Amino acid sequence: MILKNPIEYVKKSVLARNDIVYFVREILGSDPFPKQEEILREFYRLKEDGTPKYNKLIWCSGMRSGKSKMAAWIAAYELFWLCTLKDPAEFFGLDKGSRITINIVATSTDTADDAIFGQLSYMLKHSDFINNVLNLDYRKEYIFCEEKNVKCQLLSSWSTTGVGRTAKLVVFDEISFLEETSGKRGAWELFTRLSKATATVHPYGRVVAISSPKHPNDVILTLIRKYKNSDSALCLITPTWEINPNLTFEQLLEENKGNIDEFWRDFGCKPSVASVLEFPNGVRLEGENKAMINDMVDHNYLRVMAIDPAVKHDAFGLAFGYINENGEIIVDGAYRFTKKHDQPYINSLEIKEYIKDIVYRYNIVAVVFDTWMYPELIQWMHDELGLTIQQHIVKKQDYDRIKELMEQDMIKICEYDVLREEFESLLVINENRVDHPVNGSKDVADCVANVVWYLTNDEFKVPSKLGSPYVKII
Repeated sequence: MILKNPIEYVKKSVLARNDIVYFVREILGSDPFPKQEEILREFYRLKEDGTPKYNKLIWCSGMRSGKSKMAAWIAAYELFWLCTLKDPAEFFGLDKGSRITINIVATSTDTADDAIFGQLSYMLKHSDFINNVLNLDYRKEYIFCEEKNVKCQLLSSWSTTGVGRTAKLVVFDEISFLEETSGKRGAWELFTRLSKATATVHPYGRVVAISSPKHPNDVILTLIRKYKNSDSALCLITPTWEINPNLTFEQLLEENKGNIDEFWRDFGCKPSVASVLEFPNGVRLEGENKAMINDMVDHNYLRVMAIDPAVKHDAFGLAFGYINENGEIIVDGAYRFTKKHDQPYINSLEIKEYIKDIVYRYNIVAVVFDTWMYPELIQWMHDELGLTIQQHIVKKQDYDRIKELMEQDMIKICEYDVLREEFESLLVINENRVDHPVNGSKDVADCVANVVWYLTNDEFKVPSKLGSPYVKII
């Protein structure tokens, strides 16, 4: 289409800049599904002051739902929006000639070429309107508008090209599958670092992360839990049949009737929980948490305590418990110290005073730890407090023992929100090891596991009921 009438160009450009659905239909020639249109309109909703309501779209959707095409539409729209500004750098208050990027990240450049970036390039190249109003240079791994110094570039999961650059948009294609190339922590760090590049153009910068899920604690589902209460993030979990009206629940179920687990993971966005969580059915916590009570003295039982400092010295877990007359294990104390916001590390003196207080108040006679991270503290507990010292590294078998005791109704663990969150997010890594998800912890959970390990270990003299104050087991 040749635009002989400049008024036609201006009118169509204004409509396209202010309505992404109009842009998708009239400029790209695509026809979004009703649910896709709904999501696009919501993501581009404005606040009363005219600025964007959302700066993040975190979307977990099933396979064949059209989420990659949605991301390509968003990238094309953002590129068009930038390139139809008179001076993008000036608009955002940047130095003259500053480059603004749109970054599309995938597990590999080949994958991205076949998915978002490939669809983006195809749609732009085949749009008569785009070809007549924008002078774009198309290459294998980027699209460049030299006149406006705007570049849409393809980044692999190991690339650092986009870090530190000013970005109007960052798109993560199948972000949960980035774990396969850069590991879970690497995928999370890549998301965090590249997302910061949009801060320069706040409040207009946007981040889009899309993926079908791999497991309940993969990157996309972790991101949704992290941002679900944020007013500036649109977090969605949509089965394939809710997005794509051409694929019904019944049809997909019939196609995958041989593997129901894969059906719910790949199309229903409900990956099998039992296969990856140590406690797939949750945990039962009950009773008051005596570690958080300051005005109560309890001399009824001898107890064992476990400690677990975090590797980064920014947290310190603690738990204690005993065996009652019926042979039940009672873990009635659990707590986690964390560093204050203005301090690099937790206050070791505060921990020391706390330990000294509860050791005498709750008749603690033994302490279990997993690593020698605080050797002076451990030595002090042995020499000054007279505690029996035992080292033990928590393994999966120790958590399995807790599950068995729960099934036998032979263990009671006090209610503590930190402990519940740690227990219910523990991942099975292999037959000997469990671990916490990215940005999670298991400091207190490991302490509970070590308390139970000590109290159920026949090699040790287990503390018993006592009617008098603190005594030491030798």
